[in-house]
Parts: sequence; structure tokens; C-alpha cells
Amino acid sequence: MSTNPEQDALHARWTLEGRIPLSGVADGAVWRRARSVATGESVVLFIVRGEAALEAADAVRRAYLVEEPRLLPVREIVVLDDPREESDTTSTGAPEDGPTTVVEYPMPPAPPLAALLTDGPMHPETARAIIGEAATGLEAARRRGVRHQFLDSNRVFVDTRSGGVHILGIGVEAASHPGLDRSREVASFQDTAALVALLYRALTGRTPSTTAPAPCRGPRRWWTPTSPRTSICCATWCSTSPPRTSPRPPAG
Repeated sequence: MSTNPEQDALHARWTLEGRIPLSGVADGAVWRRARSVATGESVVLFIVRGEAALEAADAVRRAYLVEEPRLLPVREIVVLDDPREESDTTSTGAPEDGPTTVVEYPMPPAPPLAALLTDGPMHPETARAIIGEAATGLEAARRRGVRHQFLDSNRVFVDTRSGGVHILGIGVEAASHPGLDRSREVASFQDTAALVALLYRALTGRTPSTTAPAPCRGPRRWWTPTSPRTSICCATWCSTSPPRTSPRPPAG
């Protein structure tokens, strides 16, 4: 019998699966694959424990108000052991680690940009269109005071059939880092720099970072590829599929 009330509360809503190995995740936070107990649908969870949990919850509520199809929407937010809620029905007592915030997103509908970039440089028009779509999504969030600050090629998803672009984690990831400078100037600079870095990589096939990526050490998949020939591994989504032509630019 389980003796962990928090885990009981989580398992009442989701069947937890593997971790999603994204970079830059805060201490006390984790991305996980899961399955909804109510619907059986595969989902993505962002779980924040400790001192940043309540701030993350507030950030998610702000992000929820941004209506933009390029941003993966928040499906549900659950705060366990919230000290601000005197009659919190999900309270499990007063754990030493503090409250926990759980954010549910739909499973991304397409592969990450990182998987597409393993084939080498894209056509300039394709690269411009994809990064332009991502920039439009970030701008819609910025107008509501919400920014990302941790944007990379594993948080941008590209549907090569429809041209749709989707961004994961707007707002909430920055809030999960206690003490992070989230001022307007700093956050806007970081998001713009991230877009420039993605465009550079898409055009050249090289990363502007001076740090060499960690070697791939075996399969570690959470996105299910549409092609059985594609295998994504590690946090950099290394692809073993044969080279193919760049996807067509998104419509519009």
C-alpha cells in the first residue's frame, strides 16, 4: 500500500511514464510522459516541486490566457499542498519539500525541430518560414507579458505536412527557476537570441554554441515518429533515418 499521499494524488489523474530529457530544466522540476487515467490519452506533464511550485502555477495561469495556436495549450493545472488554499481538497498535508505544481499539455502533434535538423541545413525559405512561425507565437505571448527564456530545438515542433509550428513550455519553465532574472528586457533578449540561434542552425546545419553536445548513448524516445525508419534518442533527438529533402515551408 502506498504511503506517499502526493504520489497517490498524481496517480489518481495520470499514469506516469518516462522522463523527457530536455536541457535547462530547473532543480526540483521534471518533464514527463504520462497517460490520462480519465481518457487514456498520452500527455506531457511538467512537475515542479518546492519553493518555485507556486510561482510556476501563477505563471501557467497567465500563459493559459494567451490564445495562440502556435503555443501548445495547458490542458490542466493541479497544485498539491498549496498553503494558500485553506480548504484545498487536493491537500496531502504539509510535506517537507513544499507544494507541487503539475501542468498537463497535449502530446506534441509533430516531431521536434531538432529531429529535422539532423538531416543537415534546410532550404532558406523553409528555415525562414519555420522560425517566423515560432517568432509569431512568441510575440503573441509577449503581448500578454509571457515569455519563454528556454526556447530550443527540442521545444519547437514542426508538422512537415501542414507546416504547423508548436512551442512547448511558454512561461512556466522560467518561473520554475528560483532567482532567475525574468525582467522584460532580459527575457525578450533571450527569446530573440534563441530564435536567431535556431535560424542559424537551420541555415547552416551547425550550432552557434561553443560547447560540444554530449554523445548519444542509446534510444531515449518520447515522441512517437510517424515513420518506422526514424529513431530519436537522447536529449538531442539523434535521428537514424536516411537523409531526406527539407519539408515544405509552412503555409502563409
